[in-house]
Amino acid sequence: MKIIESDNLKDSIRLGLLFFPDGFLTATRQFVSCQTRISLEVLKLQLFIDYQASVSDEIQVNGFKLQGLIIQGGCLKESRLEFNEGGDYLPNGTILQYIQTNQRRKDNQ
Repeated sequence: MKIIESDNLKDSIRLGLLFFPDGFLTATRQFVSCQTRISLEVLKLQLFIDYQASVSDEIQVNGFKLQGLIIQGGCLKESRLEFNEGGDYLPNGTILQYIQTNQRRKDNQ
């Protein structure tokens, strides 16, 4: 809730402090939809893992910075997520962003 009160998307968020991560995703998606007046049906989730400092300002300003994310059973290798021997991978930085797509989802898919 702090992010909504401050209107500052640069604040970091710890997913571990929330009870249900899927609830966090739903809430952030609804927040972006409300702020941008874009329909929920055309918002697509993008996740930037181990992003470099050179990532665009637009992504950093309009995305949600996440700390404490742990990838279990996988790791990032050459910009792709791959399975590993079951170990944990802790990304240095993660940004979650919603972008507008041009097509609506069908209910059957």
